[in-house]
Amino acid sequence: MVMFVEDMDSVIARIMDDLVKSDPSNAFIRVKSYLGLISVYLRNIRDVKVKKREPLELVVKYFTECPEELGGGYTSVDIDVYMLKDRFGKLAWIRIRSRLFKLGKLDQNKTLGALRELLNANYNYTEFSYDIDDDGWVGVTEDIYIPALTYDVFLEEFLAITQAIEYFIKNFAKKYDVKVKCYREKDWFTT
Repeated sequence: MVMFVEDMDSVIARIMDDLVKSDPSNAFIRVKSYLGLISVYLRNIRDVKVKKREPLELVVKYFTECPEELGGGYTSVDIDVYMLKDRFGKLAWIRIRSRLFKLGKLDQNKTLGALRELLNANYNYTEFSYDIDDDGWVGVTEDIYIPALTYDVFLEEFLAITQAIEYFIKNFAKKYDVKVKCYREKDWFTT
């Protein structure tokens, strides 16, 4: 039988490290700093604002190109970053979500095809997670368990959201007549 003996200091250090990782207020400080790092090389992030203080919620203004068939230029999409409670009522998850369109606004003849295409995109692109919320908004969502929150994990999940937004705008919006407001280059900085 093999027994592992660990000194008490390293056990306490490990426990303290786990507590810091699972502290929700610490998690949001890290998320804000991660967004700051990402925005240095991802120029599509225009702004990060505090939307709500308790529990903390951020909104990231993300810009991407509009295809010519939608009018060209750029469009802006909000990406919300907020915390969720677990089944015990403790803040335990970071959710990154972007609402894309209201399902009820689609032509009824196109709804089934649109949902099929989004589900198929979930299948073909492993990081895409298109979904629908209780209010009927179709969006894209990624969740991170707070103890697993690191820069690499956050970056992977955040970029999955941006890629799903790009796919939606380039391959889906025109085909299903989803309204996308496009701005000319000189106007997109003021939105």
